Amino acid sequence: MEHLYEHPSFSCIGNSASMLEIDHDNREVYVELMQLQVDPPAIDTMQPSAEAVAARLTSPVMTTYLDTEKIAFER
Repeated sequence: MEHLYEHPSFSCIGNSASMLEIDHDNREVYVELMQLQVDPPAIDTMQPSAEAVAARLTSPVMTTYLDTEKIAFER
C-alpha cells in the first residue's frame, strides 16, 4: 500500500514527493520534485578529494546567530 500525504504546498506518494513554493507578489509557483533513490551510490564514490578536505580543515569556523524574538514579516 502506498502512503499518500497531501498538503496545499507538499504532496507525497510512494517514493516521490513534490514541494510547491508560491510567490504571491510575482504570481509564480516553483515546483521541486524529489524521489527516493532505490540504489544509493557506493560509499567509496562519495569520498571527498584531498584538496576539498584541506580546504575544509583550513577554513575558519563560522557561526550565525539569529535572534528569533526580533523577526518581523511584512507584506
